[in-house]
Amino acid sequence: MLLGEKKVKKQLSTLLAVVLFFSFLTPVFADNGEGEEETIFDEFTEQELKDNDYILYFVNAGDPTPDTVEGIDKFGLYASVTEQEYKEDPVTGKMWGLTTTTSASSVRDPSNKLGTLRYYNGPQVRDKALAYDFELPEGEYDITFGFKNPWSGARSLCLMAEGQKLSQEDFPIGRDGEEKEITFRRIPVSDGMLNVRVQGPSTGEIHQHNDPLVNYIIIRLSVTLQVSDIEERIEQAKTEASNTAYTPYSREELNKAIADAEKLVQSINNNEKNIDDDETQI
Repeated sequence: MLLGEKKVKKQLSTLLAVVLFFSFLTPVFADNGEGEEETIFDEFTEQELKDNDYILYFVNAGDPTPDTVEGIDKFGLYASVTEQEYKEDPVTGKMWGLTTTTSASSVRDPSNKLGTLRYYNGPQVRDKALAYDFELPEGEYDITFGFKNPWSGARSLCLMAEGQKLSQEDFPIGRDGEEKEITFRRIPVSDGMLNVRVQGPSTGEIHQHNDPLVNYIIIRLSVTLQVSDIEERIEQAKTEASNTAYTPYSREELNKAIADAEKLVQSINNNEKNIDDDETQI
């Protein structure tokens, strides 16, 4: 089975889309049964992680102002900038960043993460890719990829982590400014470094019009939601769904996520699903 394929096929990830579109709708850890705060890693408490939406790395690809974040975005807890070439972070001391040496940035709107991107501009080879490495403790992590291809040529990309494809099929990122986002959950890291690749198409001709690009990458600690937390975030999401400041596409996708989340809660409450089941954890 491909890495992360089971979770992607389920597409349940219930409130996943809600979490993706509105990062403040955060998941929570299961109660440890003692009502005490639980320390995750040596660096952070559970509360610190929750306050940062469990984001450990936030890459705003092509960001002209990597020392700042825009809107509701947040720096990752392991990073002091939104993008850098692979090296030690000047503040956190973690090793992370872009390892590809043949890339360029495109900036159309620096005020949000979908307005900037990084694209590959090297030789036309099958494994052409934008590659990022992230220093992480052993554990499981969620990887979110965001795309807004401003050009007229549609393209599909092979998304990879830890040397494996994250899904059977390449991911279509669209064209002409279409916004796309996808998350793969529970990606295991055992060697202290998460290797991520946004790669060109797996099959077919290769040319500059299908060079890989990416607008943002978010690495989160993989956690489990409680039913009460899902219900609370559904109500928050309903409020956000009426906010016309978001694009019609974002609001449409959010409403779909809300409907999926409500169905899941109903199934759990009817004892049709268990919150601890693998396919209901998001």
